[in-house]
Amino acid sequence: MAPEAGQVLHCPNCGKEVSAKLEENEIRPLVQKLHKNNNYYRNRIDTGLSFIVIGLTLAIIGLIFYYLAFKLAAADPNDPSTKTFILNRESSEYWVFVVGVGVGGLLFVGGLTLSLTFASMRRATRLNVEYIRTHKTAEVPPVESIFAEWGRKIKHYFLELRFRLKTRSEAKKAAKEALTHQ
Repeated sequence: MAPEAGQVLHCPNCGKEVSAKLEENEIRPLVQKLHKNNNYYRNRIDTGLSFIVIGLTLAIIGLIFYYLAFKLAAADPNDPSTKTFILNRESSEYWVFVVGVGVGGLLFVGGLTLSLTFASMRRATRLNVEYIRTHKTAEVPPVESIFAEWGRKIKHYFLELRFRLKTRSEAKKAAKEALTHQ
């Protein structure tokens, strides 16, 4: 529901009254508050990226210990010369693998979730700052989801690719027909 001209809005953070049209002296504090939120979101994105790196490192170390958990054992108890590798689940290497992959996977998924969530919030804040500066109003439209934007760009790419392939094939046909008519 859009406010009427001259209607008074309330700031969701501090509760102060904000008119729909902003004066020059009202824009600066509002944008500063949004920039402060933007820095907070950036800090959370960095934390999420750190979790991703640490999680992947632990998972890789865990996978290395998986291969170390294999022991050489006799395949046939009657013939000791036939040996094969068997996973020893009682060895400490196996449990390092289990803990490393488990904790690494959790850190990776948590970091990915944290990064994507705060990246979308940061994107919305940056677009709001730009809109407030250009339109000088406290009423900002909702920001489209990043996945919707990516979907639209991917759709545009495939449509353009189809067009280029079609025009290329038509050009080849025309060139071939021109050669055959000579």
